[in-house]
Amino acid sequence: VNAGGVGVVALVATQTTLSDVPSGAPQDLTVTAFTSTNISISWSPPVPTEQNGLITSYSIQVYGYPFPAVNSSINAPCITMDYPVTQLVTFTLTELEEFNNYTISVAAVNSNGTGPYTANITQQTAQAAPDMPPRNVISTANTTFISLSLLPPLNTSQNGPITNYIVQLMGTPFTSSPFFVYNITPVYLATELVTFEVTGLEEYNNYTFSVAAANSGVGAYTTDLFIRTLQAAPSSPPVITNGYAINSTAISLELQSPSPINQNGPITSFNVIYQAVLFQTQPQYISIQSNSTSYPLVYNFTVELPNLEEYDFYYIQVTAMNVIGNSPLSPNITVQTEEAPPGLAILLEANALNGTSIQVMWRAPIEVEQNGMITSYTITFTPINTDIPAHG
Repeated sequence: VNAGGVGVVALVATQTTLSDVPSGAPQDLTVTAFTSTNISISWSPPVPTEQNGLITSYSIQVYGYPFPAVNSSINAPCITMDYPVTQLVTFTLTELEEFNNYTISVAAVNSNGTGPYTANITQQTAQAAPDMPPRNVISTANTTFISLSLLPPLNTSQNGPITNYIVQLMGTPFTSSPFFVYNITPVYLATELVTFEVTGLEEYNNYTFSVAAANSGVGAYTTDLFIRTLQAAPSSPPVITNGYAINSTAISLELQSPSPINQNGPITSFNVIYQAVLFQTQPQYISIQSNSTSYPLVYNFTVELPNLEEYDFYYIQVTAMNVIGNSPLSPNITVQTEEAPPGLAILLEANALNGTSIQVMWRAPIEVEQNGMITSYTITFTPINTDIPAHG
């Protein structure tokens, strides 16, 4: 341009400035989804004026707590070669630890280097069932429970706060509830010894059991463990199924062992307790040994009570015994022995009333010799003159 006007326009020259490291961080970094071992994140590229060149990839920094990240620095490729890039980027972090905290930041990368990182975002992976069983399980038997002590799974295998322990049970010969759950205050990275009792078990019963730790899911069970609860005294008595008099001095009893589930240990003997009612003798006892080695014992047998009082009622009870003690007594039954000939009547006096009659006075046999209901008396007399036959 001069005083004469505008001259001819020169040719236009185009020049691209040199690229540089991105001067801005990616935008809108956020977690879009997560599982126990994956976290999905998304972000937008830096603003165009801060990309300073073609974005070729993104650098992701990952820090884990309490368990460090296996890969703390990850390269995520840029799937477009546009410049400036504007496309939303998504990426999934994999092979993470369960229930672990992760701090994540992202930077854009071009041919000149890595730009600034975003502010950190933090995400915890979800819980998962423990992937190893409890350790060092020790069991101690009692009559109706077992005491357990154990250590939690290793910290790296807990995968979330342990909330309870589950005992899986199988009992023989008597079954019980197949599961026992012991709840605890949730603890993460637990290391303390845990002790508790598995209750509601049967006496003198074999149990196969295994134990698992649980959080949001049930973890691995231990290998099978074996224990037998201790004996206790039988908790129910034998049953007298029948009782009857054999004769005037003996009674026969038909007995049945206690119900199997209440024997609580091998039955070693049965004791029969009996006492006369009318003549108030002291209680008497007969012990019957059990020679059976089977358990539980299913046993029916007969026992005879000898040398009893004639025509007396007897209260009879029976109890079973094992090495711990006696069962409760069975309910009373009453059996009466049969009658027997009475003892001698007691002659008091005899008086002649006239030439052909004699008045005789006597007393019944003493009570313990009556041996039944007196229904009549037989009077026998013999004339002194031996030529006259005796009468009765």
